[in-house]
Amino acid sequence: MSPTKSVSAPLPLQSALKRPSRRGLVALNQPRWQAAPEPYSVWSGRPVASITKRPWGGWQARVRLNGHSTKTKTFTTRSEAVAWARTTEQALATETPARRKPKSSQALSCYQNLHHAFRGCRVGADHRAGSGHGDPGEAEAKELAGVVLLRQALLRYQDEITPHKRGARIEHYIIRGLLKDPIADLPIGKITAVDVTAWRNRRLKKVQSGTVLRAWNLLHHLFEVARREWGLPVDNPAHIARRPKPPIPRDRRLRDGELAALDAACDATRSPWLKPLIYLAIDTAMRKGELLLMKWSDVNLADGHILIPAVNTKTSKARTVPLSPRARENLERLIPPELKHETTSQKSAAALNKRVFPITPNAAKLAWQRTVKRANIQNLHFHDLRHEATSRFFEMGLDTMEVAAITGHETLQMLKRYTHIKTRRLVDRMAWPDDASRAAKTAKAPDGSDHSNEEPREVSLSR
Repeated sequence: MSPTKSVSAPLPLQSALKRPSRRGLVALNQPRWQAAPEPYSVWSGRPVASITKRPWGGWQARVRLNGHSTKTKTFTTRSEAVAWARTTEQALATETPARRKPKSSQALSCYQNLHHAFRGCRVGADHRAGSGHGDPGEAEAKELAGVVLLRQALLRYQDEITPHKRGARIEHYIIRGLLKDPIADLPIGKITAVDVTAWRNRRLKKVQSGTVLRAWNLLHHLFEVARREWGLPVDNPAHIARRPKPPIPRDRRLRDGELAALDAACDATRSPWLKPLIYLAIDTAMRKGELLLMKWSDVNLADGHILIPAVNTKTSKARTVPLSPRARENLERLIPPELKHETTSQKSAAALNKRVFPITPNAAKLAWQRTVKRANIQNLHFHDLRHEATSRFFEMGLDTMEVAAITGHETLQMLKRYTHIKTRRLVDRMAWPDDASRAAKTAKAPDGSDHSNEEPREVSLSR
């Protein structure tokens, strides 16, 4: 006779509880879960929840349901994650599924049709240039501009223009945000400045002005490409509408005790790369991307400088950065064994081609966030260390051209944006001699007369 089945959950749940767990997933096959009231539902049409233990000790709850976006949230304790998962399950079970976006195959089909149409439009534009106005090519281009959606133009822009940009990875996220907005469903030839203004106002309610400004610049360039390269007779509404107000530039610098707190927090981390990465950023004013792309072939410890190739810089111009004694010490600690005991002629190309910091940008970002939180420092970004380094260069007495050669700034305006001299140092440099010595020097004039009790005379600048 078969054993009695548990009445706490239906049969599909019992079979699901026996499934092997994935990496890091705490499966629902623990005894206390079988006795829990209202167990998780796994059959078709009902939400599916899972609890995952994070490497740093937290618990992540994830609820999935077909037709809905995945809901994810991380908690400190497992009980909090379970409670949130149950509440989210009940909310998803009664919520109406949102209208799904077109599948990738549909988007690809739209892009293919658009590509052929654009190609025909370019032929018509070339023909129109030699035969005058009013020919079929111009009419075809106008008709195409009234049919092609901004969504389709964004997909083509993402395939043809974005891969050639240095910030292609970030631009993919910007295009993804534009595709979710209602403006993407408007024909590109019928979008006016009013539509762009409405999109701007909607975005400003959700994100900061800097994010909207980057998307604005992409839209502006897309319309220019469509007009000049794709042959579409469209105006540029982003050129007519009012641009978002640029954000206030950051002027954050390290405060007293923060560098020591960062140093102590780095000692408590498991990453051996973060501490030298921070000190090199302060001593060289290099960007995080330049530091992470730096190879041992770019480092010259004998002469005390780092050569940053043009392909690694934001301005596409190579520059040489001098090394301070502290920067040399940090780099010497990171030298791999295969390079430490070999002469220059014996060093292999494979060893020299290795990166100094063999970590990904995301790993460096997460390590920095954890370290800042551990050091109890508020509102400090890694890029603020570049502001700190630039300001320190001026405080050391370097002139403008010397600092610009190190930081790579091409204009005085950008260099000024990264320079924040501490008022305390200015006060020290503006300090006058003590009153007694100043009075002794100004009491007698060169002719022997005493003017110590006279009122200061007003100096006229007029001739």
